[in-house]
Amino acid sequence: MKRRAFLATISAAVAAGPAGAHQAPPAIVTRKGRVKQALMRVVFGAGTTMSFDDMCREAARLGCHGFDLIAPQDWPTLKKHGLTCTMAPAMGVTIRDGLIRPELHDAIERSMHDEIDHGRMTGKRE
Repeated sequence: MKRRAFLATISAAVAAGPAGAHQAPPAIVTRKGRVKQALMRVVFGAGTTMSFDDMCREAARLGCHGFDLIAPQDWPTLKKHGLTCTMAPAMGVTIRDGLIRPELHDAIERSMHDEIDHGRMTGKRE
């Protein structure tokens, strides 16, 4: 699917909103599997009224692999739609206080290991 077709589909889904709920669901997009496309919530528009569940449903229908920067509490919603968290947020890490600061590397590494272990224990992340 080309970017313009994807954006048109997303726009149509947003425009349909709750009034479009009685319509037949759009066809599932078949992918070749070579590219594993991930999204971020902002792809659906800064002021969207879509729930994250609706975003996941649409992303799965379009053949996307998952979402970037999704907090652990939303991983069950991803899993429900066959999606993954393709890049977990580093809790407490900002550009200013991130990997560019060597003195924070140990703390950031511990945080990342904790995040990975959390995903393994809960089964909410692959």
